[in-house]
Amino acid sequence: MEGVSMLQAWREYLMLTQAEMALLMGMTQAGYAQIEAAKRPRKATLEKSAAALGITTEQLAY
Repeated sequence: MEGVSMLQAWREYLMLTQAEMALLMGMTQAGYAQIEAAKRPRKATLEKSAAALGITTEQLAY
């Protein structure tokens, strides 16, 4: 998926909305949207996102 972050691609592949993903991560949808839009999310954020998606951090490699 060109022009889309790996985080967004995985979320969409797993058929989750931003609101559902935010709920899994214990944050607001707006907060999650900022993470997804970030060019280089922090390592801790990627780890938390991967755990919520049930994948490894390597699968989110940018």
